Amino acid sequence: MLKPVPKTAFDWLFSLMEQSFPPTEMRTKEGQKAVWEKEQFHAWMDEQRRGFLTAWSLGDWLYLEHFAVDPSARGTGVGARMLQEFLAQAKAPVFFEVELPETEIAKRRIGFYERMGCILNPYDYIQPPYRTEEAPLEMKIMSYPAPLDQDTFCANRQMLYQTVYGRRP
Repeated sequence: MLKPVPKTAFDWLFSLMEQSFPPTEMRTKEGQKAVWEKEQFHAWMDEQRRGFLTAWSLGDWLYLEHFAVDPSARGTGVGARMLQEFLAQAKAPVFFEVELPETEIAKRRIGFYERMGCILNPYDYIQPPYRTEEAPLEMKIMSYPAPLDQDTFCANRQMLYQTVYGRRP
């Protein structure tokens, strides 16, 4: 069962984030701490602290920013149960970034999300850098429960750039 991540668990969350994402796909610890305080930012974990999800409330949408499972619990179904619960409880449609389907691991991740009912959208998307020394990343956007039309994709991208990345499109 998902429950909010308590403020006292920030170090745990950030440690798991560091184990799960390359630096190009996450903020610095100080940057993540600053985001932690924003009203639109939310974080949930499973009861045994085996994984977490972070999301932003963006108008009529939820942007799933990070989703990670402890390496010791991967492959046990924990991630699938967490994502299913998150999507079932979401009070708005969800969208998120994924790596391009160019590597075997990226293809497997996309397949996992597709098995959960998410859709890979065809539009080109550039993720702004989380850190000033990093370059933008070419990625794709997935959505749930339906694909995005071009206008919705563009509107969501603009909200994402402004609210999450603090940049103008």
